[in-house]
Amino acid sequence: MSARLQPLVSLAVLVFAAGCDETFISVSSDGRIEVAVSTDGFGLDGDGFSVIVDGRTARFVAPGGSVVLDGLSEGSHSVLLSGLAESCRVEGTNPRVVVVGPDGQAHVSFDVSCARP
Repeated sequence: MSARLQPLVSLAVLVFAAGCDETFISVSSDGRIEVAVSTDGFGLDGDGFSVIVDGRTARFVAPGGSVVLDGLSEGSHSVLLSGLAESCRVEGTNPRVVVVGPDGQAHVSFDVSCARP
């Protein structure tokens, strides 16, 4: 092989070998969202609420309490507070979009107001 072709052949072999590697995309499920619920008003909902993430994960949270939802991937998640008494309502939007960042952490709070039944 001529001295001029040897570097080109070596480069072609290197490019070909690099293209043979497999690429894996890893989706971490180490993210977590802390959900806090504060309640105000009359006839407070004493039996607590359900927190639903992405339509799948339901967890109990007590009035005035909080719950941590883990095992979530980085990115946007829909968090819904449900199980409210008829005389209670969530202030603001429900569900809420919550973004788990690269650090794997996110927080969201719901304010629940209850009126006299």
